[in-house]
Amino acid sequence: MVFRSITAPKKGKDSCNGLMGQAWTIEALVTAAEVFGDEKYRSVAADVFTKHQFNHKYGLWNRLEIDGRVLSMDETFNHQLWFAACGSLIGDDHPEVMDRVGRFIECLPQNLTILDDGLIHHHIERLRENISIDDLHAGLLSTFQKFRYRSLIKKVPLIGMDLDDRIRKQKHKSIGYHSFNMYAFALLKKNMPSGEFWETENFRKAVDYMLKDEYVYALESNKYGYPYNPPGFEVPYSLYMLKHMDENDLVDITDRWVNRQFRKCYNHETGMLDRNTEDPVTHTSRIYELTRMPSAILHRVQLKD
Repeated sequence: MVFRSITAPKKGKDSCNGLMGQAWTIEALVTAAEVFGDEKYRSVAADVFTKHQFNHKYGLWNRLEIDGRVLSMDETFNHQLWFAACGSLIGDDHPEVMDRVGRFIECLPQNLTILDDGLIHHHIERLRENISIDDLHAGLLSTFQKFRYRSLIKKVPLIGMDLDDRIRKQKHKSIGYHSFNMYAFALLKKNMPSGEFWETENFRKAVDYMLKDEYVYALESNKYGYPYNPPGFEVPYSLYMLKHMDENDLVDITDRWVNRQFRKCYNHETGMLDRNTEDPVTHTSRIYELTRMPSAILHRVQLKD
C-alpha cells in the first residue's frame, strides 16, 4: 500500500489528487482481498471505481472530489492510465469495471500522445482543445481552460514563460513520469492482454524509449525521476511485462536500474529511501512496485554499497 503525505491542497487544486488518490486505494483494497482472502475488500474497490463518472465517448473518467462533487475529466494522462490499470486488478467478476477499462484501452489512440522519440506526453491534449463544455461539467472554470489551451492561445506566453520554455518544462515532466506510465501499462496489459493497441508502433516506441541512453541521461537531473517516481523499480517490471527479453539481459537491466535507485535515494542509517526526496514515507513505500518482479530475477540482483 502506498501512503501519500497529507498536506493542504494548493489553491485551485482538488483535494482528491485527481484520479490518483483513488487509484492507489483501489490497488491496496484488491491486495487486501488477496492477502486476507476476504472479497469484501474487492467489492469496496469496485464500488469506489464505479462511483467515478465515466465518459464512454472519450473513454475517460471524471474526478470525484472528497465531498462527493463530480469535477471535470482528469486531463493528466498518468492519472487516467493508473485508474484504469488499478481497475483492471479488480477482475472479471465485476464486468462493469472491466467494460470501462476495456473502453479506455480502445480510446488510447485518441487520448495518448507519444512523441517521435517514444516519450509519453504528460497531458491529454484532446481534453484541452476539443472537448465540449457539457462533457467537462465544470462551469466557468472549464470555459476558461478550454479557451486558454486552444491552438492560438498556446502560442501566447503565460506568466512570463515563452513557448520554448513551456515546451521544455513539459518535456522535463514527461521524462520523469515515463516509467510511471509504463509501469501502469504493464499492469494493464497483464490483466487485459488482448487488443490491437499493444502491437501498435507508437506503443512499441514508448516501450523502447526506456532502453535509450538519452532517457537514462535525462533522468539524472530530473526532479520527477529518482527523487519522486522511482524508475529504478518501474523500468525493470515494465520491460519484463512489455518487452520480450532474454532472462540474462533482464537481470542485467534490473541490476543496473535498481542500483541507480538505491544509490540516489537509500539511506543506510534509516533503512529508508529518504535521501533526495521531499516525501520519504511515500518514496520508501514505492519499493512495493519491485515486488511484482519474478523472485528468480530479483535473487540475481546484487546491491552495491
